[in-house]
Amino acid sequence: MRFDHWFREHFGATAPVGYCLRADHGDRWLRLHSLPGSKRYAEEDGERAEVRRRAWAAAAALFPAGSAVWLVVPSFYEAPSILDRLPVTLVAGGRCEHPLFCEPLRVDVAQITWPHGPGLFEALIDEIANDALRAVWFSVATGEAFAPYDGGIDLFVASEARAEASPASRKDALRRMFPRTGFRRGRMGVRRSPSPPTLSRGGP
Repeated sequence: MRFDHWFREHFGATAPVGYCLRADHGDRWLRLHSLPGSKRYAEEDGERAEVRRRAWAAAAALFPAGSAVWLVVPSFYEAPSILDRLPVTLVAGGRCEHPLFCEPLRVDVAQITWPHGPGLFEALIDEIANDALRAVWFSVATGEAFAPYDGGIDLFVASEARAEASPASRKDALRRMFPRTGFRRGRMGVRRSPSPPTLSRGGP
């Protein structure tokens, strides 16, 4: 299975980057904050543990144990991908374009199983929380996506109908896991974050 064909089937002509998915698929978007009070960066060990806990809970709500996921790492840089240093196998790579980019973006892709090996997920989340990395996880089976960033987590569910499912749905499970201040809905809900500006060279 080729990632580029799979991605276009599930997301069309957008790019596999969190802010591009928000711009083009806002009706499927849910946002969670990484810390209470929408605090952006952890300053002590307890807060860093909470960032990891929330990220794990959100990813586990999307990905059943043993499921296959695409791990996508975008970058504007030519340095070796972080995936080259991890116990994963690259299955795809190349460049993609989007109206939000001022230049083509490099994308490296691995296919792995959720949950990952000991410490791998937490190490990636720590890098993302420190604004040193961007990565998006996609369920191969459903197309749902987990896109953490420094300060929060963007989730993209399979459809607006799925996001608005019954009170027993994952949406309500996430509401129980995260305080009201840590949960925001996209176009299907009360408010949406403003669209990001066009990026200059310096990272997605």
